[in-house]
Amino acid sequence: PSAVIVYQLLKIMAIELDPLIATCLFCGIQTDTGRFTFPNTNVEAFEAAAELVRAGAQAHKIAAAVYEDRTMSSRRLLGAALADLRTDPTGEIGWAILRPEDFARAGAGEAETEGIIDQIRSIKGLKAAILFSVMDSRIHVSLRSKGQSIDVSRVALRFGGGGHKEAAGCNVEASEAEGIEAVLAAVKEELRVGE
Repeated sequence: PSAVIVYQLLKIMAIELDPLIATCLFCGIQTDTGRFTFPNTNVEAFEAAAELVRAGAQAHKIAAAVYEDRTMSSRRLLGAALADLRTDPTGEIGWAILRPEDFARAGAGEAETEGIIDQIRSIKGLKAAILFSVMDSRIHVSLRSKGQSIDVSRVALRFGGGGHKEAAGCNVEASEAEGIEAVLAAVKEELRVGE
């Protein structure tokens, strides 16, 4: 996790870990590792997290702020996404589409999609999860891998985006149907590469 690298650099530079620094780094480690559940969760991440707690990071408050303090509009948007869940015939790719009317009905902004992709990713049997947020002139695509079966950053790079193996994103400038079809085709192709 990148936050662990920053933590290690601060230690090398002999910079004292005050509660503010500890809180920021712990938040980074917690989110980089998906609450310590992603494959990148390693001994270094746990050791750094323990040291950050000793330095003043309050894990329970950080978790509440990041994962639990949601707006009503974001929960309505989550409901719209979950009502639209789809999978390919193999059950390996799952996705949902949020359209402008979903954002309007929920009274939500684009930033309130945070965490929705993780709900899609949690579906049993999936290897890749996708959230398509259709905007006026583009489609924002959030991608997640499950079980290290696909490098979603390679998919995002095809569309000018970025990220890492487990989490990536991009913007596609195309019609809704064409953009979604292109991304799904790229994910399917990348899954075949990983076999």
